[in-house]
Parts: sequence; structure tokens; C-alpha cells
Amino acid sequence: MLNEYLNKEDEVVKLLAKYYLSEDEKKILIDSFQSNLEMNKIMGSLILHRVIGPAWMSIRDHVIPSTTTHKNEEFFFYLNNFYTSQLNRAEEHLYQTKQVIDVFNKENIDYVIIKGISLGLDLYENIGMRWFNDVDILLKHDDIKKALSLLKSIGYVQGEYNFIKSSIELANRKDIISSPLLSHEVFPLVKHLPNSNINFHEVDLQFSLDLLTNNRTDELVNDFLIRKITLKEHEEIKTLSPEDHLLFLCIHFYKEAIYLEEVMNHKDFVLYKILDIYRLLLKYEKTLNWNRILLVAEEHNLNRVLLFALTYTLDMYGKSRKSLIPNNVKSALSLEDKDNRELLNLVFDKNGKDKYCWYVPNNQKFFSIKRFEILENIR
Repeated sequence: MLNEYLNKEDEVVKLLAKYYLSEDEKKILIDSFQSNLEMNKIMGSLILHRVIGPAWMSIRDHVIPSTTTHKNEEFFFYLNNFYTSQLNRAEEHLYQTKQVIDVFNKENIDYVIIKGISLGLDLYENIGMRWFNDVDILLKHDDIKKALSLLKSIGYVQGEYNFIKSSIELANRKDIISSPLLSHEVFPLVKHLPNSNINFHEVDLQFSLDLLTNNRTDELVNDFLIRKITLKEHEEIKTLSPEDHLLFLCIHFYKEAIYLEEVMNHKDFVLYKILDIYRLLLKYEKTLNWNRILLVAEEHNLNRVLLFALTYTLDMYGKSRKSLIPNNVKSALSLEDKDNRELLNLVFDKNGKDKYCWYVPNNQKFFSIKRFEILENIR
């Protein structure tokens, strides 16, 4: 039975992105591809949610082997092409990233790679399954100046890549100065790569974990860096411990879901963010130190962040795996408290002047394109 809040195409996108499916979910997916589907909507949604990689793997491993005849071979063909291109791009990004961290390692910069490329290497079957367009590096605020100098010494400049002009537009002095004063990061650094299939490589240097604000979190950043790990098959790459990465992913999802500007730019309810959390919970289900997670959350006022992100993760992908989050953790965070679910529906403007509210089920928020039609101003 399809989810009562999603149409057939949305449910297909949700299942294609999940990849790890129950037998019932596989049957729903296979039967759906034997019916009449609006493939243009599915393809567009897969691109919007940045889940081309797991979607192709689901088609390859679940749908194609199910029968010798398929109604949607052209869709499979294009999806595979998109995935292959994404894999090639990811490999080039990895090469360029290793050039950056080689310099950082030699100069003893204390850093970790977060989100995209590190998760693609750690949580997904191959790096092509996880879309990313830059590399995010977390480091101490005191190391920013040195890191900027090192990046500039190997060809990076602060600016943005203009796709139409195929060139880099340098940031002005005002933006370079104001970015670290008003946000959690410096103005992005880019390197033009005209002879590669990615055109440019972008590095985002972050020094705070309170995203989209100018609030410093030096103590928490330092703790995260102390607990850093290296990836088993890529030992030169340093990243967050699973516990700290879970906290960061929850912060990232929460911050981009509660601000109106992010909502209107469709940066809020994007499936790849939930998939990152879900896959981390799956991989480290038996080893995750929840006591540490809860302690850090309590010390740094992140309980609401965990409640928000983990509730959405369970609603979207955790219902078929009850053990994904231990019962004592659910109890500590009041994940099943109906009153707390009201917090999941609030959206604010950055000035604090207006508050908005969702009046639709959680699943539907991921697939509603016309934001203002279902987001109501309540102040």
C-alpha cells in the first residue's frame, strides 16, 4: 500500500532514494514500474533531491532483475548516464580534494572534512552515489588565515564560478570581510579547472557549527577536532567521528529547514540530507555512542536539533526498522511526544519578525514545490 500522503511518483522517488528496501517495499517499487508513471516528474524530483546515485542503484539491483521486459528502458538509460557522469565528477572532486588536504597535512592544519565527499566515501557503496559540488572543511577560527594562505598558494581565489561565462568572478572586498563576520564560514574559495569535467573546484572553510549565524562555537569545534577519525580506505582524509557527524548532519538539516529563505530556495526538505542521517544510523547502529551524543546535545543546547532531524528521519525512512534509534534515546529526546511534533512545523524569517507554520504531514513537505501555498504566516 502506497503512503496515503504521497502520490505514486513521489512514493517511487522516496523508495528509489532509500535503496535498502524491505521485501514489501521492493514489491511496491517493482509494481510501480509496471504501471503508468509520469517519468518526467520522477526524474525532475530525483535531480532536485540530489539522489540520482542511490536511485540508479535501486533500479539496477531491484527493478531490472525483476523481469525481462520493462516499460521504462529509456528512463533507465538516462538515469544510468546521469549516474555515470556523477561518478566521474565525484572522482575528479576527490582528486582535487586530496591535493588540498595534502597541503593542509604537511602544514599541520587541524581540520576535518564534513558532509559530502567524506560521507560519499564512508556511508555509500561508492562515491558516485552521493552528489556534492564542493568540499566543506571545518577548522579552528585561529587557523583560517593560514588555511586561506595555503589555498591561495595552490591556485584558489575567493569568488564564485560563473557557469554562463565559464569563468570565476572574484569576490569584492566587502563580501570577503563580511562573510566571516556574519556567518559560520569565510567566502568560498574556487579554483578554475577548464580542462576537467567539473570546471572548477570549490572549498568552503567553516569555523562554527551554528550554521547561518555569526555565533561562534569554538569549544564544540575544538572537541569535534579532538575526536576526529580517518577513513579506513582513505587514511589521508580526516573526518568527524560518527557521533559528531550525526550531530552535525542534524544541525545542517535543522538550520536549513527552519528559515524562510532556505525554504523558498528549496534547501529545506531535501532527501539527500535525510539519507545521510539514515545511512549513518544504519552503518553505525550497533556501535554508535548515544550517551556521548546526548551529553554533547545537552551541553550545547542541541536537543531540539536532534528531536527535529531524527523525527523527520524516522518518519521518512525509519518506520520499517524500529531499532534504528534505541528506545532510551527516543525517551530522552521525547521523540514520540505528540506535543513536541508541533516544533517540526515552525519556520522563521531571519529577522525574527514573522513566523510561519506547515499544516501538512511531514512526508508531504519533501515533495511540495509551491511553498507559499501550504506555508501559512501565523505572526
